[in-house]
Amino acid sequence: MTESSLSISVLLVCRDSAETSLITEVMRKFGISVRHSVETEALELVKYQKFEAAVVDFNVPLASMILDQLHGSASNKTAVTFAILNGKSGRASSLKVRASFVLHRPLSPSLMYRTLQAAYGMILHERRRYFRCPIVVPVTLQKGAESEKISAHSVNISQNGLAVSTPVPLGPGTSVAAQFKLPQLPPTIAAEAAVRWYRDGKAGLLFLSLDPSLRSELSEWLSRRMEAFLRPVQ
Repeated sequence: MTESSLSISVLLVCRDSAETSLITEVMRKFGISVRHSVETEALELVKYQKFEAAVVDFNVPLASMILDQLHGSASNKTAVTFAILNGKSGRASSLKVRASFVLHRPLSPSLMYRTLQAAYGMILHERRRYFRCPIVVPVTLQKGAESEKISAHSVNISQNGLAVSTPVPLGPGTSVAAQFKLPQLPPTIAAEAAVRWYRDGKAGLLFLSLDPSLRSELSEWLSRRMEAFLRPVQ
């Protein structure tokens, strides 16, 4: 898993090179990775790539369609959105734009910084929902009370489950009991889980039953790990 895949990812659709540089630089200071894209490519990207936010210039063709496609995407429907509009004429049409935030031209570093500061909490919340922390720890799996235990190890972990590398094939839909321990987290985590996918010796597990106190501690542990990955550039 690359460092870029761990960072906050924002889609930027804008043809103005000066504005593109300004937005990219301000977002970099917040530890945000920007994917600059042309309109037709953006329409395809939002179908299969996860973005925590999107900035769309409404001077470009297909701007409304890009936001509609984003809102209709399973993984991007709750992404934080920014619309760039022209001054006075943009103000008149801003109510018609389905965006979380509206940026009116002329853009400036202070405007971008203030807007991003206001939106950062929402973007961070969106990232936390999908954050998968890469970590390798021993994981014990058991298909049933009478079956043999399987010694596996984790690949990554999220609030809702984990990916494991296992020597024993696990068919999708299989129920397993999973036990593992994370560094700096005292209790052993024990959860009932279901196999969502299996390929090439790796399986994705979805937590079905996890003690609320353990879930809370896991959530806090993941938040600390995520914040370490997302430290803004000073």
